[in-house]
Amino acid sequence: MSGVMYKLHTKKYWVGALNLNIDLEREYAHKAEQLKPSAIVAFRKYGAGHITLEEFRELIFEYSFYQRRAYEANKIIVECHKALDWFDSQTI
Repeated sequence: MSGVMYKLHTKKYWVGALNLNIDLEREYAHKAEQLKPSAIVAFRKYGAGHITLEEFRELIFEYSFYQRRAYEANKIIVECHKALDWFDSQTI
């Protein structure tokens, strides 16, 4: 594979990774936002002693799962942008 073809193939990979992670971040952030009211209620109930630690953990787990996944997707998006900026600065 020539250097030009390799660079184009690699850039195409980064564009694909960027688009995939943008979609994932949106999906995860949306799901976390939907679960946020339940998480707030769980914090209040646990703080007031109305639910056990185990119940609290169950209620928070799903919310924090999607929140973490959105954060991780965002970190990958940043790296994809850096890689694509580098490719744009190169002569192909």
